[in-house]
Amino acid sequence: MIDKEPSPFVTELFKSALLAPAAKSDKAFRFELIAALVRHRDASVVPELEVALLSNHDTELNNARANMIYALQEIDPSSSGPILIQALRLPEARMRLAAVMAIKSAPSEAGIEALFGTLDDPDAEVQFQAIETLSVLLHKSNCARYSTAGDGAFRACAEGWRKFATAWKSPSN
Repeated sequence: MIDKEPSPFVTELFKSALLAPAAKSDKAFRFELIAALVRHRDASVVPELEVALLSNHDTELNNARANMIYALQEIDPSSSGPILIQALRLPEARMRLAAVMAIKSAPSEAGIEALFGTLDDPDAEVQFQAIETLSVLLHKSNCARYSTAGDGAFRACAEGWRKFATAWKSPSN
């Protein structure tokens, strides 16, 4: 796929396509181009990605929006982290889940702190992935691995993480 090609020519091709009429009239296409540019580490489109991701909630755009979230893994967490943290508060569980997974690949202290808030997410899959991500990032045992979302073992695991979150102190505090 052309998106995987590291050539600067490909980046320029995506930038040109972003200015074309098709990208102006088709939001999903535009969002995919923005995601591709971010994967190519073009920071110039990050502000547009942020606005597009956080302000569009049309379900037909969910694939493209999720791809934008995953693209943020490819850039410096100092740029991607604040956007991923905001994505943890999106109304769509799928977007929150994607943000949790992206934070695993682009961790930051603020991202870890924000993940603690997802332990109370209304979606059990988001909670489960948050525990998985926190376990990896903080080098802790994943107590949810052998449980099912909603069962007693899972609830006990999530409660243990909530207690850990309360006690957790970052080096900057």
